[in-house]
Amino acid sequence: MIWPDRFIRRSVLKSCRMFGEQIAADNADNPEPDCGKLFKVATHMWLGCGEEAYAGACVTTIQCPLLVVHGGDDMLVSRQQALELTERVKVARLLNLSFAKHTLLKDMPEYVFPFLRDFMNRVTI
Repeated sequence: MIWPDRFIRRSVLKSCRMFGEQIAADNADNPEPDCGKLFKVATHMWLGCGEEAYAGACVTTIQCPLLVVHGGDDMLVSRQQALELTERVKVARLLNLSFAKHTLLKDMPEYVFPFLRDFMNRVTI
């Protein structure tokens, strides 16, 4: 899919406002930050239809246990997307925290870590 330049510009500006903190962190870690390029790549990954799109057929090759952690109020990844990913990976389990956002690991570690510890204890030999 090819996006019109004005859509890209408008979307990049909106994303920069919404995710300013994350973009600032990425810019600090990246020697050549480019928010526009990041947006184009991320948009293609999330909205594309090819094998390179999220989550492409390659996820079915995952052999190790996978815990998909999803926030019910996530504005970027729908519950359906999290469920579909979980169903595509034979060794996956889904943890959906109803009132959590996309940043649930940062916002609610006290709720996530007990489940993460339990998951790791169950899969560790």
